[in-house]
Amino acid sequence: MGWGSIYVRRMKVFSLAILIYLDYKSLKHRQKWTSDSEKAALWEKAHERNANRIVKLIIELEGMWVKMGQYFSVRADGLPGAYPRLLKQLQDSLPPRCLKEVCILQQMWQHRLGWAGLTEALSVCRTIQKELGKSMDDLFTTFVEAPIATASIAQVHRATLRDGQEVVVKVQHEGIKTIILEDLKDAKSVVEWIVWAEPKYNFHPVIDEWCKEAPKELDFNKEAENTRKVSKNLGCKDNRIDKNPEHRVKVLMPEVIQSTERVLILEYMDGVRLNDSRSLDSLGVNKKNIVEEITRAYAHQIFLDGFFNADPHPGNFLVTKSRPHLPILLDFGFTKLLSSSMKHTVAKMFLASAELDALSGDIVLFLRVLNLLAGLSTALNVSVSYYRIIRPFAESALECDTNEGPKDNAEWVCDSPVNSEVEAKLRALLVQLGYADKILGIQVCAYKDGNVIIDTAAGVLGNYDPSPVQPDTLFPVFSVTKGVTAGILHWLVDKGKVKLEEKVANIWPEFSSNRKDLIKVHHVLNHTSGLQNALSSLVQDNPMVLCDWEECLKRVAMVAPESEPGQQQLYHYLSYGWLCGGIIQHASKRKFQDILEEAMVHPLNVEGELYIGIPQGMIQPISNSNAMLHTH
Repeated sequence: MGWGSIYVRRMKVFSLAILIYLDYKSLKHRQKWTSDSEKAALWEKAHERNANRIVKLIIELEGMWVKMGQYFSVRADGLPGAYPRLLKQLQDSLPPRCLKEVCILQQMWQHRLGWAGLTEALSVCRTIQKELGKSMDDLFTTFVEAPIATASIAQVHRATLRDGQEVVVKVQHEGIKTIILEDLKDAKSVVEWIVWAEPKYNFHPVIDEWCKEAPKELDFNKEAENTRKVSKNLGCKDNRIDKNPEHRVKVLMPEVIQSTERVLILEYMDGVRLNDSRSLDSLGVNKKNIVEEITRAYAHQIFLDGFFNADPHPGNFLVTKSRPHLPILLDFGFTKLLSSSMKHTVAKMFLASAELDALSGDIVLFLRVLNLLAGLSTALNVSVSYYRIIRPFAESALECDTNEGPKDNAEWVCDSPVNSEVEAKLRALLVQLGYADKILGIQVCAYKDGNVIIDTAAGVLGNYDPSPVQPDTLFPVFSVTKGVTAGILHWLVDKGKVKLEEKVANIWPEFSSNRKDLIKVHHVLNHTSGLQNALSSLVQDNPMVLCDWEECLKRVAMVAPESEPGQQQLYHYLSYGWLCGGIIQHASKRKFQDILEEAMVHPLNVEGELYIGIPQGMIQPISNSNAMLHTH
């Protein structure tokens, strides 16, 4: 592959990026003169048009762009519907290179019958012979010329070894190393340009990690080593039984027969592609069980072994045709090794939303795996509780951590200046509650007339993290905002903008669905609306949705109550902040952040920026949504 071809690829990438950017910019301008009923159709057409453009270019360029397309094909939570739907065809359907054609070209070159530069297009046959040091006849009794799969860096052929064993032969595409390294440079440049043009879309953590990890996939010896290691860790061959029954994993992996840098020979395993729903249904496969078993396998890799495959798209899984139907894990070129401290960090994050010092590349890959696993259930149309499956593995990673109660005042309550007499009394009470095991960790801050009168922190961060709570510790937004949203709602009542006896549906029209038309504002404030578990399923199914403020408001508006309003006082576990927040936004007809600034920030004389939850610099790589309350 010559440098001229590389520049052509580069021009195509940047030309398409500019074209798509201008397309959306133009649409934003045109929609000002478009009716609301037509806007959705215009945007859908634009998404369809640009997704088709991207897929077409990815298929043409192949290489690293295919892997990136595969990643985004299962990110249904972060892209408009047309993108995941059209990108799915990249999971295992690239047009294969014709083995017969390149073998003929090789013969032409060997007999000096043709084209200058033909040495750059070495055939699959020549690659195998060169890498393994033997002729095709010496290696195989049969070799199927038509590839059974074509991935971003290699294609796979069925074959039979001289000893009769059925195998698959993975052969690296000619020139792919140069292509991937140059494509990574181009992708990084595109990401930098996007951040400059649209700062809210920051994909730097993902592309930086890929730039570090992708070149490792170009050595099949490493992939062979990774495959053996994961297979041993999961007990695929020896049927090892873990001490904890909850950690047992039932998956299969192919045995490595032989490897070189550019050729990998694996045991042939007969199975159906995970994304072939029709074949799975005809075999009577329980798709939910398959996805749950794959999730267990990844939880085992991440939390017990600290070594996991960071590229779990549907094209990398098979399901056995015979009963019991088991998942087959493939392709371990892109793996990640977690240090013990990082393994504990991701476990703490998963179990207890512990404070993170920084969102490193390791965390990005962990979150990427969670998103890709969630995409499997979307692709197969099954509902899987990822939290329930992964939790035992994460708990095991932290089983050596201890959490002791307060030993004395200095250790239990943070040693910071006492601002008032009431704060001194509060600290004494917190110590008593700590000894009685009534408090895990707590922060209390109170203002009066613009002055701080209480600023106290006590306890530890969580059951799985004995670190002490500090005054500047960042806690999850989901509990802190309950008091904030309730306070602002009472503030609106005091100002006459909302009445306690008013029906929520009169303020928030979408809220009237599913028998919620009798719920009043005071039912929400005193926890008698019957919506105590409105968002609880999200914690089990897909906790990342909790980062999306607008999506959670929509789900609260559509959910059905569990009991009649006013009958029983039951604590609104997750739903309270969004219930109050939805009423506040619709009653004021303003964004919550604007109301927060008027109701609290200005009266309290807060200087600089106020974050409730996680600062934007940390949450942005996880989600482009507003997952925190923030104002200047």
